[in-house]
Amino acid sequence: MASTSSPMVIDRDSSLARMEVVTTSSSSSNGGGGRSCSLASRPVEQGDALESNILSSSMDMANAKQCVSMEDILPNALLGEIFSHLCDARDLSRAALVNSSFRTQCKFAKNVRFNCKLQNVSKKPAKDGVVAPAVTPFKQTVLSMVKNLTCVETLRLEIDENVQQSRFKEDEVDRASLWLSESSFVNSWLPPVSETLTSLTLIDYGPQAIFHSSPLLPLLSKHCQQLRRLELRNMFLDSKGCSKMNKVTYLSLKCVKLMENGLQDISEMMPNLEHIIFQTVVGLVEARLKSDCLKLLCLTFATRVQAVKLESTSLKTLQLKMVQCPAELRVKAPNLEALALRMTKGDRCVVEFEGVRKLKEVLMGGHELSILQKLSSQNRSIQKAFLDVPCMIFDDVGAWRGVKPLPPPLEGSPPRPTIEGLRSCCSGMNSLSVGPGLWHCLEQGIISSAEGAPVVFHPWTSLTRLILHLVLQDKKVCYGLLISLVSAMPHLSLLEVYVHGEDKIEADEMRLRLVDQFPKLVLTCDSWIRSMKFDAFDDVKKQGG
Repeated sequence: MASTSSPMVIDRDSSLARMEVVTTSSSSSNGGGGRSCSLASRPVEQGDALESNILSSSMDMANAKQCVSMEDILPNALLGEIFSHLCDARDLSRAALVNSSFRTQCKFAKNVRFNCKLQNVSKKPAKDGVVAPAVTPFKQTVLSMVKNLTCVETLRLEIDENVQQSRFKEDEVDRASLWLSESSFVNSWLPPVSETLTSLTLIDYGPQAIFHSSPLLPLLSKHCQQLRRLELRNMFLDSKGCSKMNKVTYLSLKCVKLMENGLQDISEMMPNLEHIIFQTVVGLVEARLKSDCLKLLCLTFATRVQAVKLESTSLKTLQLKMVQCPAELRVKAPNLEALALRMTKGDRCVVEFEGVRKLKEVLMGGHELSILQKLSSQNRSIQKAFLDVPCMIFDDVGAWRGVKPLPPPLEGSPPRPTIEGLRSCCSGMNSLSVGPGLWHCLEQGIISSAEGAPVVFHPWTSLTRLILHLVLQDKKVCYGLLISLVSAMPHLSLLEVYVHGEDKIEADEMRLRLVDQFPKLVLTCDSWIRSMKFDAFDDVKKQGG
């Protein structure tokens, strides 16, 4: 690297300080005639010296740029790491155009994301007789870049949300370019990255891919033996003919159709899975799973399954969300600590939690409390509970649209949940969170039985934290129930009240009233629209319980 020149020191009082600039130019026409210009007679000012030094330094830096390559400044591994943090493959392509060093080092990127947006698929119509430029197919872009990647570890291919929500006409888009899980495309991009790939996320175009089975799982089991994490959305997965994938520990499927015994096939294919998350999965007839490695299991079925049979000695967290309880639900999990359960239990359904004796947290969203009663009798260790009744109607943006009638209770069960029933179920817990549907049922119980008299509850001595989610309908009934309930909890220290709606005036009014009524409580009053507060339920909250 060229060294920079030392700065010139100028004495303003010295008449000997001079600067001579000589320029020589050659004339191409006369073969080398030259001329010189001397500025030796003018005293040098301090500003001239500073300008001279800046010019000298700039020239030295320019020479340095010409002499030093990027590899001399940053090693290959560091450049590859930097490129791995780019948000999208488009940024990687732009970086490759900067210079030859960047173009060389882009192939060492470890994390690469391809996002198919509207401009990648929409065919622009001709305007004023001028044909719009052709759109480069998204798949072609992926293949041209993937073949140059040498050590990619994390790969994400997705159809953008704006594209997912669009319904295209035949002349607007090439539909084949949106089907990312079809066999020929997977066979093209998978082998070049298979040796180093450890994490794969593939989000297909739902309106198309969900209707065509994909051999993605067999292909992954054939090529990607280093894979540890797999996330798939919007596709129909064929789970037959798969080899073992012993290193996969995390699997997430969302809006996916499976074969009728797909869960069992997958558990046999990936025997060391520790986390399984199924969201809005269809196609299963029976959900069977047996594992000694599983720690977390979340199953959300969009269609009814006939039976759910789960057995795991290592399972800590279980979430089950179903349209309707299967005819047979059996869970054998002796180390289960957190359970989220949302379904409507029929009178002929068999529900058994065998060997479950260590529960600490439960989230339940059903009007039938018989399951909770049975669990609580076997698990005195339950400390936290979120309970709700699915009777409140909300639209897509979270606005409240009324109350829907509850299905008739089972024979011998109370018509609706009561505070005394909850207290008898969970007498030893210290944290209770009440959903808006359950609170509505409690209010209706007060209205039908109070007849104007103040409501008095038996003491609930174990509770130290109470969380309420309300849709405020009758202020008098709501305040009366709330004050009576809190008064029956002598050791309560934390009270959180969330009032539904965008306007926080109701929440502020409630805060002022409760502060006067219970000055010693740590009080939180706020509004909520779509997301309820699950801060007291750490384990289940992480998985959207």
